Amino acid sequence: MGMYSKKNGDCTVQWKLLEAFANSRGEIDWSSPLATDKLKKQKQELSRRLREFFRLKEDPIEWVKGEKCYRCRFRILPEGADEY
Repeated sequence: MGMYSKKNGDCTVQWKLLEAFANSRGEIDWSSPLATDKLKKQKQELSRRLREFFRLKEDPIEWVKGEKCYRCRFRILPEGADEY
């Protein structure tokens, strides 16, 4: 998916954000330590990469206004989890 640094092979910010969505069962709200000023831009870039890779027309991560959170429109779990 191209979410690694070509210079040193480390994971990109978008990969780390995708991992954070997995660890929080697909939802990040403003009470999360990840909710920084940079989150909106990072989410936009992650959405762009996911749309490009999976050929999606809609944004795969929506903003839920009433709950003030970003929510994945797909199921994502942390590594090793069996249940959603």
